[in-house]
Amino acid sequence: MMIKTERLILRPLTIEDWPFMLNLLNQPDFIENIGDKNVKTEEQARAHVEQLMKTHQELGFSMLLITLKPEGHLEEKAGQKVGVCGLLKREFLPYPDLGYALLPEHYRKGYTFEAAQGVLSHYNSFKNIMGITNEANTGSQNLLLKLGFKSIEPVKGPEEELITAFELTR
Repeated sequence: MMIKTERLILRPLTIEDWPFMLNLLNQPDFIENIGDKNVKTEEQARAHVEQLMKTHQELGFSMLLITLKPEGHLEEKAGQKVGVCGLLKREFLPYPDLGYALLPEHYRKGYTFEAAQGVLSHYNSFKNIMGITNEANTGSQNLLLKLGFKSIEPVKGPEEELITAFELTR
């Protein structure tokens, strides 16, 4: 399964992606805006990727790796891993949740919007999709609005905290 957009290829994660995920999950922006997943070692990164792979196999969706397409990029950037985007099933949400994260050097290039559009188009059978952000993450909130999500009442997270929420109804 692969999603292709104008500049990107999104594909399911493989165990070989663990070094990239270890790096991504430990970026200061990721920890601040998404949370600390406590993935600090190779073993933990492998286990995290294996869980995402298992989820994809069981549900037919999970986080997908975003890579740059060979066309339209300098040769040394072709195939470069830039982030993740996909749908997640969280216990505390009634619908799948659109998730995404990029390495900071790839911010403000439109990759997240393009990847999210590809994911939403690919999974068009889902009539409702959620999006959640922390309250201070206005960039993510603006992205969800640009994608057509509507702001809804905050939802209670796993620790009873209120989380800023959005919903896309098709």
